[in-house]
Amino acid sequence: MELWKAVEKRISSPKIVAEDLGIIDDKVVAYLQETGFPGMRVIQFGFDGDRNNIHLPYNYSKNTYAYTATHDNNTTLSWLYELDSSVRQGVLDYIEVGENEWGIGGKHSKSTKAVAKLIMQSSADVAIIPLQDLTGYGADTRTNVPGEPDGNWEFRAVISTLDDVDMGYYRYLITKYGR
Repeated sequence: MELWKAVEKRISSPKIVAEDLGIIDDKVVAYLQETGFPGMRVIQFGFDGDRNNIHLPYNYSKNTYAYTATHDNNTTLSWLYELDSSVRQGVLDYIEVGENEWGIGGKHSKSTKAVAKLIMQSSADVAIIPLQDLTGYGADTRTNVPGEPDGNWEFRAVISTLDDVDMGYYRYLITKYGR
């Protein structure tokens, strides 16, 4: 706390987001409450069968940055492909996408759009949807695999990549949910 109090003396309202992912103990919770730093929620971490899981959008607090995925996660489409079929079915039920329509990628990906919608309509102050999820891209565009020394941080987008984003749909979500 001494460090953050010193920072606040020099920088009013520093923009800090706590990466409170993984094992969170009472000390971390107390620290975040004392500092007021927003935490992170990643919907992909929400499907362990616990309805109180903090990564399920209906459990998000306002002081939260919500993500469909981070740079260390697979893209939403590839994550769905990698899930055990029973877990995937639970996710599909949650996001309300049918068994026969979830695996389509690209601009018309119902599953990635449904996950993005849940993040956008959550109470989180900030909703973050990586470009790979906006476009409905797969594992070949994953940014990083933690612990793997090769093949990371190689995804590059060109301006025409934006043609693969359903701008009308995301404009609608932004307007509807005040983002």
